Amino acid sequence: TIAEGRTREVRRLCEALNLDVDRLVRTRFGPVQLGSLPSGATRPVKPNEAAVIDALVERAGR
Repeated sequence: TIAEGRTREVRRLCEALNLDVDRLVRTRFGPVQLGSLPSGATRPVKPNEAAVIDALVERAGR
């Protein structure tokens, strides 16, 4: 399982293992679980997600 894929990292890893990648699907973005959200759709950020994002931003600013 790959927990974090930076820019094209997953594709490069698969290429190194001679694996073909047809498509990649993002299932979460940071603390925000995307669940069954359709491609192109949006939803409001939940209060607990916003709190985690705020804490991460604050920590990054130190």
